[in-house]
Amino acid sequence: MTEPDATDDRAAEIRADIEQTRAELAETVDALTGKLDVKARASEKIAEVRTRAGTAAHTATEQVRPYGKQIHLGTLAAAVAFVVVRKRRG
Repeated sequence: MTEPDATDDRAAEIRADIEQTRAELAETVDALTGKLDVKARASEKIAEVRTRAGTAAHTATEQVRPYGKQIHLGTLAAAVAFVVVRKRRG
């Protein structure tokens, strides 16, 4: 016959297993709920893209900044060339 202590130990093990299974199931349900929340996932993706775009824009600005005078002179030269060509044709 089974001793009462052995039965109590086995019951405690089963309770612990049930609690662990419940905890794992709760984690799985939370993970699935997060994946099914399309609005939240879209918002996260938008925030990520905005961050990357902002970083890229900042990097581009910093790379172009030293050439500001050349860019302005090139734009001015293009505008003058455009006006000269229009006057010759018209």
